[in-house]
Amino acid sequence: MAMVNEKLSNFGYKVFIVPEAATLLMEAGLNKREASFQKYVLEQIIFEEDLLRDAAMNCDGKSVVIADRGAMDGMAYAGADAFSEVIGSLGYKIPDLRDKRYDGVVHLVTAADGAQEFYTLENNRVRDESPEEAILRDREIQKAWLGTPKLKIIGNESSDFKQKKRKAFKAICGILGLPIPLEIERKFSLKNNFDLRSIPVPYQEIHIIQNYLFSENGSEEERIRKRGQDKSYVYFHTIKSAIVGLVRSEREKIISKSEYLDFMKHRNPRLGTIEKRRFCFIWKNQYFELDSFIHPSFKKPLLEIESTEENDKVELPDFLPIDREVTGNHMYSNRYIAEHC
Repeated sequence: MAMVNEKLSNFGYKVFIVPEAATLLMEAGLNKREASFQKYVLEQIIFEEDLLRDAAMNCDGKSVVIADRGAMDGMAYAGADAFSEVIGSLGYKIPDLRDKRYDGVVHLVTAADGAQEFYTLENNRVRDESPEEAILRDREIQKAWLGTPKLKIIGNESSDFKQKKRKAFKAICGILGLPIPLEIERKFSLKNNFDLRSIPVPYQEIHIIQNYLFSENGSEEERIRKRGQDKSYVYFHTIKSAIVGLVRSEREKIISKSEYLDFMKHRNPRLGTIEKRRFCFIWKNQYFELDSFIHPSFKKPLLEIESTEENDKVELPDFLPIDREVTGNHMYSNRYIAEHC
């Protein structure tokens, strides 16, 4: 957090940091094993985030709010059913907390998983998890965030914590649209006889409706997207620009439903509406998105993974019938599909 604060300040940002709510409440005397504990944690997170978001919006210049722990983390501790009851009692649905509340999520895998010699309880006096418990909890937290639009998982492939911090900061820069890291999207086509609901790891199924807008800049691609689950939607406006090779910059923000409807008035009629089901899952600390098209009739499912390094190694899931890599092939781009299918 100190590194992120310093580096973003160097970019001219006023940085607001939301502390970890559970630690604050336990240090204040609450018992984490009480049934109501996760409700108090969630209320504290929402209160702190809303407070600092208001402060950020009212300060001069650029600002950013960084939360130590996000609202969905509570699902890993309470369990899915109990967590749904908690958020329902507060008037929320899962997409409100997972998709709409944050511009992006960066998950640093616990040191217990892959760098156990560095796992310690000494830096948090209320933490009591064994390495084995920490690994199980970490994986439940990853699962809780499945389906969020931007999730970057930073593992312990190297025991160099400086490298882990650098990767995390690059991911944050990518979310903010800063020029250091740029989106590199790898894409693979699947054989069209694969049953997507047979994925043998936890996944979330997301409904997406996407339209393209007229862009004054010919090198840019501008689109709007409606994304959600269980009739609860979040709306996005995205501008992508080609840089060189596979590398593109991306500027994306969450917009209101009324802004989305205003943008729809300016959609490009030459490009059709894309409607698809997206299956989000994690495999070996990599966040994959598998798209199946409802409209237009593009038969092959497409698997995507986003990175911020051109030489990032991708380990493809061995349970998927990969046909071939189609990265850079414009015939597999969403825009081409919208125009020709």
